[in-house]
Amino acid sequence: MLKVSGQLGDASEKFDASSKSQMIQRENIVKVNDLAKDTVDDVQDNACIVEELNTMALYLRKSLRIFKI
Repeated sequence: MLKVSGQLGDASEKFDASSKSQMIQRENIVKVNDLAKDTVDDVQDNACIVEELNTMALYLRKSLRIFKI
């Protein structure tokens, strides 16, 4: 009987370790997804900034042509 209860204890510990591992994996997946969303937001913000800079450069070139500089 003692041998059986020892085996059950080992199985229980393995299950606890497995469930902890799965919980950590889920937490890591959530963290990665959050980082990916933040990265996408940053890229979109940078794209808007680049578009604004291109528009400003276009106006500057037109202004320079008007003043023939």
